[in-house]
Amino acid sequence: MKKLEDVLERIANSLEEISNSLKTTSNINTQNIILKKEIIKKEENIIEIPRKNEIEEFLNSKNIQIKTLKTEKNEDVLDNIAYFMGEKYENIEPILKLLKRNINNSGYIDIDMQDFTQRSISDITNLCNRLYELTFLSFYKYKKSPKYNLTAKVNKIPEAINFLNGEWFERYLKLKVIKSLEMNKQNKKIKYSYIKNPQIILPNGDDFELDLMFKIDDEIFWIEAKTGEYQNSLKKYSKIKKMLNLKRKNVFVVLTKNLEDRMKSALSTMFDVNVINIKEFENIFLNNVLNLNEHVIDEKIINI
Repeated sequence: MKKLEDVLERIANSLEEISNSLKTTSNINTQNIILKKEIIKKEENIIEIPRKNEIEEFLNSKNIQIKTLKTEKNEDVLDNIAYFMGEKYENIEPILKLLKRNINNSGYIDIDMQDFTQRSISDITNLCNRLYELTFLSFYKYKKSPKYNLTAKVNKIPEAINFLNGEWFERYLKLKVIKSLEMNKQNKKIKYSYIKNPQIILPNGDDFELDLMFKIDDEIFWIEAKTGEYQNSLKKYSKIKKMLNLKRKNVFVVLTKNLEDRMKSALSTMFDVNVINIKEFENIFLNNVLNLNEHVIDEKIINI
């Protein structure tokens, strides 16, 4: 009987030890789980603050703040179309004017191209095909010889409206600068960055949107693209130029409208900015201002 009691006591002690061991293991695991949760929580609270872009630092130094900066979508597709439009502008101008004019109305256009050159017809139908594929046109039909008639309708989505209203021109000028910077490689190194369409807050609290601003080496260049009326904009540009403390050679207002040379010269003098047209941009801005024949590229673009 005594032996049986000893056996039972040993069994009871063993069970108690096992129970205590399990509790200890459970506590350790619980602590590990809690610790892991705390680590994860701390990691989730880590915020990486990006370095300020050099152009943003320039604006801040003039007491100008960037409110928002748009993220460009469908870069390659839209850039390709925009570049085509800029290079072929003289041939596609009639269709662009019609599309823009009818955006706020029915969006429907009907154009007779019997008197157009074959090159213009080819470029216009090429553009319309691209816009239709991208859904910027909801309808498009072209009747060949002998009618040479084109009908189309603008798809009233924000992307199409913004693009046709002038965003294509901003993209084109951006691409012209970048392409020329990257193609000219001889003696001098160039570093450059740019921002497109930053919404800014001026020192007086007014909101404004810049089209393009480049920093090339140590110089800031501001470019505004105008596909429509420019008359009410030049005074505003002149005022902001003074806020930015930029020289006239660093500020360009580029028009699709082909003004006479004496009119462009008069406007440039009156508002202390360079008023030029689309045909002159590459020569005046890229060759004369930047002296690209003396430069070589050192750094790719930085787009924030």
